[in-house]
Amino acid sequence: MDNEYTGSWLSTQHIEKFHFLNPSIDEIDIRDIAHALSLTCRFGGHCSKFYSVAEHSCRVSGVVPLEYALAALLHDSGEAYVPDIPSPIKVICPELTRIEENIRGVIFKKFNVECKDYSVIKKADMSLLMSEADLLGLNTKSWYLNDTKRVLVPQEGIGWTPERAESVFLEIFELIYGGK
Repeated sequence: MDNEYTGSWLSTQHIEKFHFLNPSIDEIDIRDIAHALSLTCRFGGHCSKFYSVAEHSCRVSGVVPLEYALAALLHDSGEAYVPDIPSPIKVICPELTRIEENIRGVIFKKFNVECKDYSVIKKADMSLLMSEADLLGLNTKSWYLNDTKRVLVPQEGIGWTPERAESVFLEIFELIYGGK
């Protein structure tokens, strides 16, 4: 992207300048990703209790085959820098989606994430989406995903605190990435 905004950057807790339009792998810190995602509420905040993108990512990571676990954990990692926007809005904002996907690509490169079949992650993501939405009190009767098979999510365990979500996200990351 070559325009007046190419020098645009934001600061994180661990990186002074993150160039979100053209990030380098040196600007990626897993602690920033875990922290930001733990404080980002899914569904644009339209749910019965706080439910973070970090918790969702941990859950997606837990329902895919082990070879996809790191890619699943990091599937929404771009949202640490381009905030989570509900999917129906993303459809009409393709540039934001492109920026987020580019950031995710740099994150995948930094952590040597290989994903032979991204549809495995998308399927798990969509299945959890429906279960989470139901458990969090969203009215999903008219959603286009009504026929999606739902992944069982226990009601009593949903809605971690941001601190717990950040901690579990980093623990899962270390278990998977630390073992590579």
